[in-house]
Amino acid sequence: MSPTQAAEDVVWLTPTSLEQRLGISAVKVNRLLKDMGLQVSNPKPAKGEPSYLPTEKGQKYSQMTAATGGNGDMTTCQHLKWSERVLGLFDAWCAIGYLKKLLLDVRMKSGCFMMGVLPGSMHVALDYGYI
Repeated sequence: MSPTQAAEDVVWLTPTSLEQRLGISAVKVNRLLKDMGLQVSNPKPAKGEPSYLPTEKGQKYSQMTAATGGNGDMTTCQHLKWSERVLGLFDAWCAIGYLKKLLLDVRMKSGCFMMGVLPGSMHVALDYGYI
């Protein structure tokens, strides 16, 4: 959140809400959030604790919220929600995944895969983790 943006201006989304926006299942949303280094699994959550916890990187895109259970269950449950800004990270993550696949296809088709020969810019991008 930018310093000038009020907290009430932020739209907070659950993985189910992200599922609807991204067109992938909530399970895949959570897996991608883990792969992007934004959250980790809570190994043994007690009743009311969240299944996932934000990493240090994920804290600037997330917040914990509390809600009471439905159907007369008054247990308070914590939920990890994500700022709408996290959608931009999904776009970037998907673009990087696409570039990695494209690079692998280029290497396979050109016969460079086994020799490790890459065009200069691709080699630099791969070495520095851009691809």
